[in-house]
Amino acid sequence: MTAKPGFTLNVGQFNKALSNVTGKQIPNDLEIGLAQAGNQWLTDSIGTVPKVEATLRGSGSVHVNGKLVGTSPDTGAGTPNTAPVDHGAMPEAIVGYNSPYAAYQHEGQRRDGSHKVKKWSQAGTGPKFLERPGIENADEYKQIIADAIGFKVG
Repeated sequence: MTAKPGFTLNVGQFNKALSNVTGKQIPNDLEIGLAQAGNQWLTDSIGTVPKVEATLRGSGSVHVNGKLVGTSPDTGAGTPNTAPVDHGAMPEAIVGYNSPYAAYQHEGQRRDGSHKVKKWSQAGTGPKFLERPGIENADEYKQIIADAIGFKVG
């Protein structure tokens, strides 16, 4: 004789709720966190951008999953990239400056190694103006994203 269980567990409702969280809520919260972290990174980098004129500072933008979510808070001149940006399959934020000479200023020289920048127009500015704040504040940006999705870091 086989015993009949007296208890059954229906996990259908749980699976439906879990599917909603993993399929919709987490990706949505992740986009929000990426936008917040990307905009914070852009804001943090503004003060290190060489300030010969506002064109470079005003050309900053943040895209998350190809959609514009922020532009330079220090405008007046310069045009941020407001067009959609191609992105890969993974959720991502793209923070950058699109002034014609942004790469030259960021690297401190032209791509071919010529025309090295020897003098910056303002103390505290200079090469790697986007990279430096990204490295210095990486943990803060990760925490912003973790907070948005409700993930405890550490």
